[in-house]
Amino acid sequence: MQIPPVYLDQLMTYASCRGLASLSTEMHKENSPVTMDEYLNQYERLLRCSNDPFFGLHFGVFLNLAALGSVYEVSLAATKMGQALQLWSDYAASNFPILSFDSEGKANSFVLQMDCEVKSTRVKEQVMDTFFTFVHRELRLMLGEQKMGVELPYHRLEEYEKWYGTPIRTGETYSFTFDHSIMDIEINKKRKKEIAVLLPSFLKMISLPGRRYKTFTASVRSMILNMCDPELPSLDQVASQFAMTNRTLQRKLEGENATFRKVLNDIKEELHTYLSKGQKIKTKDMAYLLGYSSPSAYLHALKKWKEPA
Repeated sequence: MQIPPVYLDQLMTYASCRGLASLSTEMHKENSPVTMDEYLNQYERLLRCSNDPFFGLHFGVFLNLAALGSVYEVSLAATKMGQALQLWSDYAASNFPILSFDSEGKANSFVLQMDCEVKSTRVKEQVMDTFFTFVHRELRLMLGEQKMGVELPYHRLEEYEKWYGTPIRTGETYSFTFDHSIMDIEINKKRKKEIAVLLPSFLKMISLPGRRYKTFTASVRSMILNMCDPELPSLDQVASQFAMTNRTLQRKLEGENATFRKVLNDIKEELHTYLSKGQKIKTKDMAYLLGYSSPSAYLHALKKWKEPA
């Protein structure tokens, strides 16, 4: 059973960022076939090496918008939730067949349930955490202000609630519950536009090494870019991925003559460079896309970038 190589590529990129590079030295050739067994074997090895009980969740948070091959295209191409959910199910069946979606319409609600076929219970839970987390983010991007219920088969949910930003109930399944009208609502157009504008720039930046950063700073940059959804992550979120306090992460960056703020501002400057080429984006929209509180704050930053070093 073969799967797109992008799945393994992203797993190994995460391993490198987390300092698990010793297990990712034997990289497969670019675009070469990857079997499901190969992917799961590497996943299990990294899980053991990480000593992280929430490895699957943290990897899911790390995944960028292109991590699942063409899944992000579903979010951009679909106009209504019902269409998007059907496209997702079809995509999973043909590209990652151990993952399955099952939907059920009830009197006043609609339930989307996920599952996967992995023999090891421990590995299955972690793999489910990874893809459930990714799907949660995609749903949130599409739904905007629409609410959904989240259920996980765990009793300790604090770490999940921290990353999901919403209450989670303990149940027997990995599932999302929506109001029945969800199937006919239009997907959040504003967010789709943001993703369509930002995604090519993020992908280009992820593929480039950045400003010749030293080792740890380069890992922080990669972590920030991969965690974008599409907003840039906070210091708290990035430090948590490295299992460090904010102070420890800042100290390690200072040891390489960098700071978290500088890395973040460098990314914003790079994004500005890519976004401003050949695109007529209004100042207020550029400020919003780059995470500035106002157009004046963005213009002030732009002025500083143009000053000679």
